[in-house]
Amino acid sequence: LRLLVCGDLHVGRRPTRVPPEAAGLDAAAVLRAADDAAVERRVDAVLLAGDLADASTRFYEAFGLIETQLRRLADAGIPALVVGG
Repeated sequence: LRLLVCGDLHVGRRPTRVPPEAAGLDAAAVLRAADDAAVERRVDAVLLAGDLADASTRFYEAFGLIETQLRRLADAGIPALVVGG
C-alpha cells in the first residue's frame, strides 16, 4: 500500500520563516507538488490530515485550489481522504 500523507498546509498563508524570494515553498505550491508526486508515483491514496486552509487569510481562495487538486487526483483514479480542521 502506497500512501502520500500531508498535513497542516494552511493554504492561503505564507510561512513566516520562508523568504519571499524562495519560490515554490508556499502551501499552494507544496499541495500542487504533492499531487504531482501522487500521480507520478501512482500512489494508492492521498491522506490530507487537516488544517488545509487558513481561515484568517484567504480562506475562500484556498478552496478553489484544493478542489482543483482533489479533482486532479480523482481523474487519476487516486482516492483522497481529507480531515477538515
